[in-house]
Amino acid sequence: MKKLYLSFTIVLMAFVSNAQDNPYFELFVSSSSYAPLENSTSLNQGLVWDDPDWSLPIGFDFEYLGYNFDSLLFYGYDAYGAELLFKNVSDGSPDCQISAYMLDLIDSEYDNNGKAASDVRYLLEGTPGSQIFKLEWSNVAFYNDDFTSTNYTMRMNFQVWLFEQDNAIEFHYGPSLNLDNNVIQDYTGIPVTFIRNYVEVPAYAWEGAYMLTGDPTAPTWIYAATPGDFDNASFLTDTPVDGTVYRFIPMLVSINEQTALRNISVYPNPASDKININWPSEEQQLVQIFDALGRTVFTAQLNSGINSIDVSNWESGVYTLHIQQGDSLFVEKLMIQ
Repeated sequence: MKKLYLSFTIVLMAFVSNAQDNPYFELFVSSSSYAPLENSTSLNQGLVWDDPDWSLPIGFDFEYLGYNFDSLLFYGYDAYGAELLFKNVSDGSPDCQISAYMLDLIDSEYDNNGKAASDVRYLLEGTPGSQIFKLEWSNVAFYNDDFTSTNYTMRMNFQVWLFEQDNAIEFHYGPSLNLDNNVIQDYTGIPVTFIRNYVEVPAYAWEGAYMLTGDPTAPTWIYAATPGDFDNASFLTDTPVDGTVYRFIPMLVSINEQTALRNISVYPNPASDKININWPSEEQQLVQIFDALGRTVFTAQLNSGINSIDVSNWESGVYTLHIQQGDSLFVEKLMIQ
């Protein structure tokens, strides 16, 4: 274990709703065959590595937690090997952190002074406007796995995808070998993290952090107001199995458009016959509603004032309502009875 965060007093930013009730992303869990990246660029270039401090361009401006970023940074000793900082070299936006697998990673031939057996690589796919940035940790080992020897026996593969078109994020988890979560984890469970406005000096601090907790097949969100809360949290109970895909749809409203979206009201909730959306703007706006599997079940244009939607024939369950305004997104969970 290389670090635990230090407790620090923080200031919470304003979201559409209270931060603890409104996670940064809507999460969808699915499965898909894991495919290693081909024709990609290696960051370690065949060299053994531990605690890398690489930086790389995303290839497009990516909006993450209210800021636009053009680069990612592996930030060395304090970052385990899979914690990334979003950086923007052009405007000095605050750093924001992301990690699909916050465990202490290392090259699996680190102590053998030979060619690396693990690779960290990336590629950019697609055409401008709909590009996907993909970053993969291939056959990585764990510092916790008997780091004094020359044989790291545990292995893991996973990827982070960033989507230009809708600023969505996907974590793809691949095959593993000999994993023992009691050995590799430094926390209670497997941390998957999203941190806004992260700083290291004079002490670890942030504006807020959300992490996944519980069963990796159906995880839920937990909130950490301080690094001390993070250290005491319980995360995923296990490593996601081969083929697991977590898709994260942004829910954080950008700074310039919080006021307009904050005035939206959706009621009643729960509902059985109809839901009403009070749209305060004179401009028409698109509303979409998705079921629990992420399928679109309703799309319409909102007019100024009260808009009613008949849900009397909908199946009971949880739905998600999206209203897009510019680069901002209003999200409301709906319970249909």
